[in-house]
This record gives sequence, structure tokens and C-alpha cells, in this order.
Amino acid sequence: MSVRRFVGANSRDVMRQVREVLGDDALIVANRRTEGGVEILAMADDAVDQFDRRRRRQRRSRRLAPRQRLSFHCQSNQTP
Repeated sequence: MSVRRFVGANSRDVMRQVREVLGDDALIVANRRTEGGVEILAMADDAVDQFDRRRRRQRRSRRLAPRQRLSFHCQSNQTP
């Protein structure tokens, strides 16, 4: 996942640059006015898909962790 920086005189020019490099489905992360015009931070849409996969894996591991702790906790309370 790589965020790219685009700079130009106005937002129309910068958006044209974004579309040429990243395509029509690019995700705009941030934009701001600068002394020289406009700055846009953008990333490709497929980079977002990679982020979503990582997030799913994190959620899955978080869901499993409490169960593992619970089963361990239950086992430690048993008397031999």
C-alpha cells in the first residue's frame, strides 16, 4: 500500500495526474492548498484491497484470542 503525492497549479490538473497514474478508481487520501497550488495524496484502489485483507486477518486473530484465553483459564481452574 503506497500513498503517492501529486502537486499542481489547481485541483483539476492534479486530479488529471492522479487518474493518469492510478486510474479512475484511485482513492484520495488527503488534499490541501499549498503556496504553489494544490497537493493531493492518493493511492490505487487495489492497495485498499490489500489493506482490507490485513484488517480481516487482524479481526480473525482478535476473535480467536479471547476463546484461547478462556479455555486456558478454565483449564487452570480445574483440580487434578
